[in-house]
Amino acid sequence: MMSDLHGTEQLIVNELFDHGIFTSTITDHTTQATADAINALKRPATQQRLNAFLSNLVGVGPSNFQENLVFLPGEKWLAPDTVHVLLATLKAIINLASFKIKLATAFNTK
Repeated sequence: MMSDLHGTEQLIVNELFDHGIFTSTITDHTTQATADAINALKRPATQQRLNAFLSNLVGVGPSNFQENLVFLPGEKWLAPDTVHVLLATLKAIINLASFKIKLATAFNTK
């Protein structure tokens, strides 16, 4: 049986399907809906519903690293250590001040 998802959980699932990653980093450009989803992800019940939903839907849930999710379903799987390193690298890049400045500049020019 499929889990019923709340609005914040639906947003997280949509981000995972659209981009393969959902980050818990909040910036000046983070919408209130995304900030609410980030806060919801901190609750164990939300994580359990997301895992159950995706496991029932596609047979696998997202990998979680410091409240950042990555979802890469497919025939080939990465080893858990590789996923850990990949997520740590992505988080480090996202949190770089120079990246945040470039991201802010990109959003201001559109």
